[in-house]
Amino acid sequence: NAEYMGGFLIESQVGSFKMLFIVILALCFNICTSTIHEIDDNNFDNLLQKDSNNWFVCFTSAWCGAPCETLSAAVEITATTLEGRVHFGRVRHDQFLTRRFSIEAYPTCIYLRQGQFYYFRGNHSSVAIAHFCAGDFKHHVPYDVPDPIETSSWVIALDDKTFDKNVFSPRGPYWAVLFCDWGHNSCAGMRPHWEALAEAEKGKLNVAEVLPSNTATYKRFRVDKLPQLMVFRAGKQHVFEEGYNFEDMQAFVEGGWQHTKGVEVRPEVEEQVGDVVVLTDTNFDLETKAMDTSSATLWFVQFHAPWCSHCKAIAPIWGRVATLLKHKVNVGKLDCIANKNTTERFAIAGFPTLLLFKQGQLWKYDGHLRTEEALLAFVHTAPHT
Repeated sequence: NAEYMGGFLIESQVGSFKMLFIVILALCFNICTSTIHEIDDNNFDNLLQKDSNNWFVCFTSAWCGAPCETLSAAVEITATTLEGRVHFGRVRHDQFLTRRFSIEAYPTCIYLRQGQFYYFRGNHSSVAIAHFCAGDFKHHVPYDVPDPIETSSWVIALDDKTFDKNVFSPRGPYWAVLFCDWGHNSCAGMRPHWEALAEAEKGKLNVAEVLPSNTATYKRFRVDKLPQLMVFRAGKQHVFEEGYNFEDMQAFVEGGWQHTKGVEVRPEVEEQVGDVVVLTDTNFDLETKAMDTSSATLWFVQFHAPWCSHCKAIAPIWGRVATLLKHKVNVGKLDCIANKNTTERFAIAGFPTLLLFKQGQLWKYDGHLRTEEALLAFVHTAPHT
């Protein structure tokens, strides 16, 4: 009983057992020759254009630890068993490819095929990866491969709109941010040093600049002179006070910041748009009465993060659901990065997480589809009704 999927044969009834046998066999033989291609922004597009075969690419990072190591071992085995049918690649935190494919956590894998890519959401086993490449990818949403990020510098430009979602992301390297005006006398001569620093630190930390036109960000972080270098890490802001030469700046961003007193900073509270109520640590209980067993108020809440690509994708759908349920069910959202108490209270481990609250009880939406129809059906058919 067999199916032909994605370019190779998988026997549906015994496929998992055969694949498991192959995995064990590969481990016993201790395969030493890696079939994994090392990929970065310089060779990514050339590799894909040169070969028409499908690619399974994993984004990893040195600080990822056990999860990345486990996945890498599984990918090595799968790459050997599927050699010639699927190519396998590894990206070691290349900042441009990471931004290009909206990679928010490590490890993350994508499957590229015919100008589109699919996010791999399975467990980190060679069996799951092989089945995904064989055809399971068809059950996931395809995205067009984005164009390369055009830049002549490793420096990332941040502004009032993009600062929080980048700098306050709990994943990825920390940020060294230079507040500057390249036309200002005190800044003009240091641009080559800052760009050289960015290139020297690529893959280890993010190097960015914020121009004076972003007045809200300047005011918020009390930038009162130019240039002004700050390191943002673990919710704290560290200010550089030394000379602005390459050596001193590099020493600061590579660890000197630890010898300064960090000031705690948090993402700004978002404003309410449409019918979706913005919830925070301060107003959550007051608004939702989620744990009040006597309250008949029904709340459908999205727990999200500013940097989460899936949260961004669901945003317009969430807004329409809020409008359709108006006066029947309250629909809200809570930024988990800015509101850690409520996030920890409900053990939120992934984004977005959708919870329905009523009379001290909660129901979690576990559906694969996040469409308007699926979410409305969940609200109308959950056990609370």
